[in-house]
Amino acid sequence: MESDSGLKRTNTVGIFLRRKNLRAGMAAGASSIANVGSFSLEIKRDLSRQSGRTSRACGAFTLKCRAAASGRLEETWRPAPMGQISSYNDSWLDKRMILVFVGAMSKISGKTTSLPGFDGFVDVARKMMQGRTPVQQHEMVLRVLESLMPWWIGAMVRTILPVSRATAEFYAHGTTLFTSWLIGPSEVIEVEVDGVKQKSGVHIQKCRVLERSACVGLCTNMCKVPSQRFFAKELGVPMTMVPNFEDMSCDFIYGQTPPPLEEDSASRQPCYYGMCPTAKARANSCPKL
Repeated sequence: MESDSGLKRTNTVGIFLRRKNLRAGMAAGASSIANVGSFSLEIKRDLSRQSGRTSRACGAFTLKCRAAASGRLEETWRPAPMGQISSYNDSWLDKRMILVFVGAMSKISGKTTSLPGFDGFVDVARKMMQGRTPVQQHEMVLRVLESLMPWWIGAMVRTILPVSRATAEFYAHGTTLFTSWLIGPSEVIEVEVDGVKQKSGVHIQKCRVLERSACVGLCTNMCKVPSQRFFAKELGVPMTMVPNFEDMSCDFIYGQTPPPLEEDSASRQPCYYGMCPTAKARANSCPKL
C-alpha cells in the first residue's frame, strides 16, 4: 500500500512538472514568436528604408544622366521671360550635336555661317529658308535628317519597334533625354491618343529654336512639318507637334497622326512683331508660311 501511495505521489509530481514545463515552453515559444515577429518587422522596416534610399539614388542617377546628356539639371533651369533669351550651359555633347547638324545643313543647302554654337545653327536655318517655298523648305530639312540616319537604320528601327503604345512612350522618353540641346528642357506628360491615356507626350517649357529665332515660319517649316513627316516615314511612328506661340512652349504627341497642314492652326499664326526682323505688323499670318 505504501508503495502504491509513493507511486501515486511520484506520478502526481511528474504530471505537475510536465505541465509546468509545458507552460514554460509555451511562454518561451510565444516569446520566440514575438521576437521573430519583431525581427521580421525590423527587416521590413529596414527594407523599406533601403528601398526609399534606392529609389532616391535611382532618381539622382536619372538626373545625372539627363545632366550628362544636356549639360544641366532641368529642375534648376528656368526659361527667360517672353522676349528674352534663356541661358544655356551646353555640354561637350551638346556642342558636338550642334556641330554635326550645322555641318549636315551646310552640306545639303550650301549655306555656311561664321557664328558659333547654337547661333550658327539658327543662322544656317534662316539662310536655308531664303528663296524657297514652304514645301521646298520641308524637303530640304527632310534631306538633312535622312543624311544623318542611313536608310537601313530606319528599316531596322521600324522592325524592332512597330507602332504601339509602348513604342510611342519609348520615343517620348528618348526625346526628353537626348534633344535638350535642340528644344530645351522637357518632360514626359500623359496625353490621350484615340481615346486612350498614355505617357507618350512631351512638354517643352520653352522651345530653344523658336525662342532664338523668334520666327513662326522657321518653327513650322523647318521643324514642325518635316519632323512629323520624318517620324512617320522613316521611323514608322505618327507624331504631332503642337507649338504654343503665346509662350513658346510646345507639346509632342507620339502616336497621334497630325492634321493636314491647311487645317493646322500653326499655318495661320501671325509673326512675332517686334521680335522677328522680317515680321509684318498687320499680317494675319507669317508671310513665310
